[in-house]
Amino acid sequence: MLALGLVACATLAWAIRQELRPIADFARAIESISPDTVRLPAPRVPRSELARAYGELSAMLGRLHAKLRSERAFSAHAAHSLRTPLAGLSAQLEVAGALSPPEVAQRIGMATASAHRLVGVVEALLSMTRTTDGVHWRWFDATELATVATGREIEVDSSQLVSAGVVSGDSDLLAVAVANLVDNAARHGASRVRLQVDCSAGQQSVQITDDGPGLEKEALVRLEGALERFEHSGEIDPVLGLGLTLAASVARAHRGHMSLRRAEADGHGLCVQLTWPAMQASATGA
Repeated sequence: MLALGLVACATLAWAIRQELRPIADFARAIESISPDTVRLPAPRVPRSELARAYGELSAMLGRLHAKLRSERAFSAHAAHSLRTPLAGLSAQLEVAGALSPPEVAQRIGMATASAHRLVGVVEALLSMTRTTDGVHWRWFDATELATVATGREIEVDSSQLVSAGVVSGDSDLLAVAVANLVDNAARHGASRVRLQVDCSAGQQSVQITDDGPGLEKEALVRLEGALERFEHSGEIDPVLGLGLTLAASVARAHRGHMSLRRAEADGHGLCVQLTWPAMQASATGA
């Protein structure tokens, strides 16, 4: 009787697990939803009780995906429409500043700087839109990243890039990310940044290290938490700002990630690192 009882309990436990497996699969399918999910995958064990739930949730994901696609298209169109008039405004302000007396030229210079900042915001918005449309992989020399960083309002040490060799990825997106991170460092009190690129063991990384005042430990923890949420769910936290959000988006589009750390043991300076896998030799880009 005892043996039969044990067999009966084991059989009952197995039956219960089999009955609950479709619910567990449904829960895992919901947990796997990302911003790019269009519909839920078909269940391994179809159950009539869950068929409607799968259908309704897939329909909702389809509607959300269409809404997201529409908003991305609008953002790209608006950014494109703003790019030309802002570039023209910047050019006109520069000419006016060159022809104006000193007391007026100073104010025009401030307006010109604001116009350039707006141009940068528009370029960042366009780049963030591109990160959702796919990465155009290619091999390029690491020194290309120095080209976009030099000429900013900060001293840039890019000497290490000469020996870094070639890098794979979307050079345009990575260049915009680097440029925004360099500008970020300048806006937060840094006078000098150092660019470094590393390629090893199938991984690539670019580091932007500045000599600014750095971050308090609590502020760094908040930024790291916001980055973790962004990488796992795509949630954008205003605490990151446009520059860090753009760089994190570029890393994510390359199937990589972005990390932050203090540059010095005393808390001064900040090092931002983008890490992503190298393109396979057989890949032709996408």
